[in-house]
Amino acid sequence: MGLAAQLRQALLDAQDYADKWADYDKKKADAAAKPDERKAGPSPLKHDLKLEALLPYLQGKKPIVLAAQEPAILETAVGLARQFKLKFCSQSHQPLAAGARLCCQLEGPSDRGADLRKPEEL
Repeated sequence: MGLAAQLRQALLDAQDYADKWADYDKKKADAAAKPDERKAGPSPLKHDLKLEALLPYLQGKKPIVLAAQEPAILETAVGLARQFKLKFCSQSHQPLAAGARLCCQLEGPSDRGADLRKPEEL
């Protein structure tokens, strides 16, 4: 469970990071739209490459690859993927079927969830 907690915290941090950048971009656009005001634009944020690396997964642009030997671990991973609405696929065929069945049992088929292709086919 310790690894799942660390992953969850990293994904929460990445979501917060994305929200802060979206807020910064909005404030910057608002400041550019009103150049006559004497207020300075928002101060720029520092880039965090570790958090930026997680953004394509949170945005659904890339799937995560699940590899689990035990059903409980797979269930935890699928639960984490569900919490953050991540796309996911499995590393091998056998867990893939179990992962797809588990995903369908937990949330039903959807456009974001289990992908039945191998990682190299994505």
